[in-house]
Amino acid sequence: MTDGSEGSSDARRRVSNGAVVDRGLMDQVATELSALTGAAAQVEPLASGVSSANLYCRSGGHEFVARIELFRSLADLECDFAYAESAARHGVNAIPLPVWIGHVGRAPVSIRPWITGAQADVAEMTPALAYLAGRQLAFVHGARVPTGRAWFYEEPLADPTGLRLPDRPLVETALRNCVALPREGVMVHTDYRASNWVVSESGLHVLDWEKAAPGPRLFDLGLAAFHFAAWPGPAWRDLVQRFLDGYTSVYGAQRFGEVVDAIRTAGSVFYLVDAEIFGRTRDAEVASPIDRRHAEYFLRYCEPAMNCLVERLPALTRRA
Repeated sequence: MTDGSEGSSDARRRVSNGAVVDRGLMDQVATELSALTGAAAQVEPLASGVSSANLYCRSGGHEFVARIELFRSLADLECDFAYAESAARHGVNAIPLPVWIGHVGRAPVSIRPWITGAQADVAEMTPALAYLAGRQLAFVHGARVPTGRAWFYEEPLADPTGLRLPDRPLVETALRNCVALPREGVMVHTDYRASNWVVSESGLHVLDWEKAAPGPRLFDLGLAAFHFAAWPGPAWRDLVQRFLDGYTSVYGAQRFGEVVDAIRTAGSVFYLVDAEIFGRTRDAEVASPIDRRHAEYFLRYCEPAMNCLVERLPALTRRA
């Protein structure tokens, strides 16, 4: 498994969100890469996320990944790399800078070097890797913040009751969980979890900088810890602890009670934002493709993760 994606067959033409990568678009990406390297390029689809499609590319003896933005602009894509570059200067193993960025047809596309490694996986997560992840997040929080981007969770964190929420069993619980957090503004990743890490011989690489922005440090720490607290099986306690140990080894000691508040609040706001999208999509006669993908993601991950948080909060609170 490499660069967070896997497989090598015709099945790779179908990405994880169910869309099929357009052959013409793939050929155009191959043409751009060939012009860059001076050699023929081979392009294959990879598993993709909610808002992008990814391609594995080979040309001139080198490997690359092309990211095609489905809903965002070229300026958004350029901002991703500005954040990743700033984080890398502060010690983060971020994604390599692109060798090409521009439009292919009407779609914003970046082509960057491939990272050889393995995507962090539920079955393979270890306390040692959780510790390393904590250290990397601390380095993110110490990096200079580029200009040009607002933080994704600003409004829902300020007033989660302002969301148009569906009638779901966990909604009221999530609203009660939210407390005020210190508003210390630093560089935050906002989607820091195992599916966005690649582990290689040189360490843990942090992918997907599309939600990086200036934001409250404790929310980012809490949201990352929330994903560990929702980890399947009994190992979640050790993973949360080692993740926080790694973080404090760089950033300094944290008050555990404050961290628990951050986990409770960040996890709940994360759930509520996608609950709103789920409700809007369920009730709409016609929903946008990105809303439909978010609604599927809500049922597949957000709701089960919130259930885990509710079940495990007492254990975290006792520790605090």
